[in-house]
Amino acid sequence: MPSYPIWCNEDPDVFLREVGPGLFVGAKGAASVRPWDLVVDLHGVELVTADDLILHPFPDGNPFPSEVLDQAYSKVERVRDQGGVTLIACDTGRSRSASAAYAMLRTIWGVGRNDANNRISTQTTVPVGRQRRMSVTHPRRETLSSAFDWVEHRLERLRA
Repeated sequence: MPSYPIWCNEDPDVFLREVGPGLFVGAKGAASVRPWDLVVDLHGVELVTADDLILHPFPDGNPFPSEVLDQAYSKVERVRDQGGVTLIACDTGRSRSASAAYAMLRTIWGVGRNDANNRISTQTTVPVGRQRRMSVTHPRRETLSSAFDWVEHRLERLRA
C-alpha cells in the first residue's frame, strides 16, 4: 500500500498531490495536468472541462459551506466506486481543497483522523538564510474546523 501523500508536482501554481487512491488535491493550475472524472473547484475559475464539475467558490478562511461537502460526498464516492479520479482544487491547494479532501478521506475512504490530517498537511523546504528548513502548512483553522464538524455529523448519520 502506498504512503500518502504522493507528490505529483510541487510547482506553486499546480501543487498537486494524491492523498488517497484516485483523490488528488491541487492548486488552480492542477486542473490542466491530466483528464479528471470529477473536479471540485473551490477557487471559482473554471479552468477545465471534466466529465463532472462542482464549481463553488468561497473565500479562503471562511467556514466550509456544508452543502458543498454534501454534494462533493455523493459525487466523489460515485467516482471512486467507478475507479475514476477526482481533483479537489482551490487557489493554492493548501486550505479549502485540503479541508474538503480531509472530509472525503474520513467519510468515504474511512481514513482515521490523524492519518487524514497528515495526508492533507503539506511539507515543503524553505530557504532560511543559507540553510533550508522544513515548513509544514495546515489548512486555515476556520475552514478545516467546519470540515471537522461536517465529518462528525456525517459519521453520526452513517452509524445511525
